[in-house]
Amino acid sequence: MIRNFICFFCFLVVFFTKVWAEDYPDRSEVLRFNEQDHYIGNVKAKVVLIEYSALSCPGCASFHRDVFPKIKEHYIDSGEVLYILRDYPANEPALYGAILANCFPQEYFRIIDVLFNSQNSWAFRKDFKKVLQNISRLSGLNPIKLKQCFENKDMANLILAKSYTSMKVLEINHTPTFLLGVFINR
Repeated sequence: MIRNFICFFCFLVVFFTKVWAEDYPDRSEVLRFNEQDHYIGNVKAKVVLIEYSALSCPGCASFHRDVFPKIKEHYIDSGEVLYILRDYPANEPALYGAILANCFPQEYFRIIDVLFNSQNSWAFRKDFKKVLQNISRLSGLNPIKLKQCFENKDMANLILAKSYTSMKVLEINHTPTFLLGVFINR
């Protein structure tokens, strides 16, 4: 598992050092709310909570199971907070979990809930792709579409590029990472 993580990390460093050798965007551009963001809540809320999360991160799963429902009930549902979740895959299972969620954008947050709640059954297994396919099938999602998304290298590269840019510009080095009260140009 550790060897796979090291290989995956080395791939990211080598790949994105070449791809993203040009200047990085500035902090405000990375933090800016955009239509590609996965969000819930009032887009005009005065308070913004951005979370960078990996679907294979036990701390992230704990937050989503135990803490997030209370934040959602008291602050997001009331319109006081805009919550933005950004994928920050730390390993291959987290990347494929993010691909699954992004493959069905209308179902993104439902899928995120399912994946965090079932993390122990898929995120630490060698056959994680097969288990993710089973989870998606049991969730009523189109298995042909998921297969196409898993094979779509552009989707994977976009998720990795966004997380790599955030890592470099915002100096994110762990998950979950929360940015609260960030003023985003909307």
